[in-house]
Amino acid sequence: MENAREVMTACQKYMAAAPDDLMVLGVYWSGPPIPEVPKKHQGEPVVILLGCYTGLPEHAQEVISPLRTIGEPIADLSADMGWKDVQRLLDEDYPDGKYYYWKSIYLERLDDECMSVLEEYTRNRPSAESSIDVWFLGGASARVAQDATAFYNRRHPFMIGIEANWSAQTDSEANIAWARNLHTALKPFSSGGNYLNFPGYVEDIEEMLLGAYGENLQRLQSIKAAYDPDNLFPGLLNITPK
Repeated sequence: MENAREVMTACQKYMAAAPDDLMVLGVYWSGPPIPEVPKKHQGEPVVILLGCYTGLPEHAQEVISPLRTIGEPIADLSADMGWKDVQRLLDEDYPDGKYYYWKSIYLERLDDECMSVLEEYTRNRPSAESSIDVWFLGGASARVAQDATAFYNRRHPFMIGIEANWSAQTDSEANIAWARNLHTALKPFSSGGNYLNFPGYVEDIEEMLLGAYGENLQRLQSIKAAYDPDNLFPGLLNITPK
């Protein structure tokens, strides 16, 4: 964790001009209990660069090499993997029976002030299973017009996924408060918007939908009115027909 600022700054700089075939998250988490990670780092706060390169295999090493050589990594788990294996990579970290409360927020900047907040909340997690995920956005998705598809939030350079994960029900209040407080602490670095895969508890669905779909919400409501006027197929975050 003492090298977090160096790692995240270097990753941010590299991803700003990286090829579209590379996607990376910077994850403030805990060292996993696996043989490849030295025991002194297992369970301790660390920063992980979790990425996937989907371009031509012969270019892979050249593309990911700058990320593998930031500082001195405590472990390097990068390897050729099948696409299904990539999708299943973290399944074991989110088993049924545990407790999860996730929120999201888009950021306009990831500077020293913002990263100090992320580091502070990583060190003060009530559960070592919780993580803070920095999604480096831009690239191909940012070159699509905001009104071209339902997905609206294409102009933000970063998104934070706040994952509160814990094992005992008695710890729920502390972990939910941690996620909500971090979300509040990051608002000075955000101009709004949210990602509906990590919505957290929703008090005002209309406000939540507006933050996700922006000016596209009205069109989605019109489509719902045309094809499902009686709202026979409501979602958890339901778009009402209008």
